[in-house]
Amino acid sequence: MVMMSRVEVGDTVRGVKFREGIYKNLGFDEAMEEYVGVLGTVTQIDNVGYVEVEFEEESYWYPMELLSKED
Repeated sequence: MVMMSRVEVGDTVRGVKFREGIYKNLGFDEAMEEYVGVLGTVTQIDNVGYVEVEFEEESYWYPMELLSKED
């Protein structure tokens, strides 16, 4: 069985764009566009699988399934 590598607090990931209306209580805000492809640090992971990523000046929540750890 192959396990997807899950991101953990402290990992570096890139901001991603995702479609509205797919994830319950999670939306893609216009301000997030600026951080698509930008490196940030995982600061929190909730029990639903949403991940908070902190960038230099902002932090946003993303679905874990769309993120992958950067080296």
